[in-house]
Amino acid sequence: MNRKKIGAVAVDSGQLMIIDPCYIESYWEKNENVEPEGIEFWGGDAEQIVEHFNLEETYGVQSNEGGSYTVLTGDYKDLSKEIGQYANQNKLGLIVTEYSPGSTYKQVSDANMNQERTGACIHGHGGFPLGLSFASGYGDGLYDVYATYNEDGVIVKVEIEMD
Repeated sequence: MNRKKIGAVAVDSGQLMIIDPCYIESYWEKNENVEPEGIEFWGGDAEQIVEHFNLEETYGVQSNEGGSYTVLTGDYKDLSKEIGQYANQNKLGLIVTEYSPGSTYKQVSDANMNQERTGACIHGHGGFPLGLSFASGYGDGLYDVYATYNEDGVIVKVEIEMD
């Protein structure tokens, strides 16, 4: 058996997925197909955003497991733009996205944040298992990916080193 580095994977949401790409287009419910209900943001400077924009009093911000925040508001586009501009001007480490509870991304994220951190099977029509998602070990970062090849040069194992 031969093991070698085949690349790296960037993690910005504290989670990863393993899925055959052929399923993404046919099964993925994209954010643009689901009406947003607000914004969600996370990153090392997220608490500063909550304080600066007085989000708790103004909107009743929700603090989520995993360090993200959700703000439910009809004027999410304006708020998202304001927060993004403030984050850029002050060089804050922050990711801002629309909050769409019906999107596949949101459903996968919610499933990943279970108490045991065991991950979640992603199911398609009729319960067919399409892939697996899980919370990354140490959160965001860039992680090396290794493949183990058998004697015939076929990949028999893939590993992501998250430490």
